[in-house]
Amino acid sequence: MTKEAFTELIGRLKSNSDTIHKAYKLNIDLYEFADPWENIIALLLKECFTEDGYDIIAWWVYENGRAAWDEKGEPIPLDTEEQLYNFLVEEGYIK
Repeated sequence: MTKEAFTELIGRLKSNSDTIHKAYKLNIDLYEFADPWENIIALLLKECFTEDGYDIIAWWVYENGRAAWDEKGEPIPLDTEEQLYNFLVEEGYIK
């Protein structure tokens, strides 16, 4: 998967997730509607990334993961979709 495709996909997935959460706070439950589509996207991402790589992506998108540290305790910048992609590639999480 190219960096451009990844950043667009993850950006849209994150935006959609944020919208669903906002609607839920207003007592509008869109989870049943959105969940099948998110499962399809997850299947496709798992074809491109290792299982651990997919777990990192899901953490970043759904749990607002932005803070990560390397084995030396140094922060790993994961503020943007591009930084996330670079990290996944550099650490060998892409298939």
